[in-house]
Amino acid sequence: MELNSLLTLLAILAFGASNIYVQWRMGGNSASQIVINAYKEQVALQDKKISELTHTVGSLQGQLQEKDKRITLLQELASGNTPEMSLFMKSMLTYTVNSKTYMETSTKTMVKVEKCLEGIQKEMVLLRKMKA
Repeated sequence: MELNSLLTLLAILAFGASNIYVQWRMGGNSASQIVINAYKEQVALQDKKISELTHTVGSLQGQLQEKDKRITLLQELASGNTPEMSLFMKSMLTYTVNSKTYMETSTKTMVKVEKCLEGIQKEMVLLRKMKA
C-alpha cells in the first residue's frame, strides 16, 4: 500500500503543480490584459484631452482673428480710412471731376453768350444812332 499511497501522493502533487502552473499562466495573462486595458484607457483619455485642446486652440484662433479684424477696423477709423470714408472720397472725386467738366462747358457757353450779347449791344447802339 505504500507504493499506492506514494503514487497517489505523486499524482496529487503533479495535478496540484499543473493546476498552480495553469492558474499562474492565466493570472499572468489576466494581469497582462489588465495592464493593456489600463494603457488603452490612458490612450483614450489622452485622445480626449487632445481633442479638447484642439477644439480650444481652434476657438482661440477664431477669437484671435476676430480681434485682429477689430484692431484693423479701429486703425482705419483712427486714420480716417474707413470703408464709408473711402466710398465718400471716391464719390467726391467723381463729383469734382464732373463739376470741372460742367464748369468748363458752362464757361465756353457763357463766352459764346457774352459775344452774342456784345453783338446785340453793338446793334442797339447803331439803331439808337440811326434814330437820333
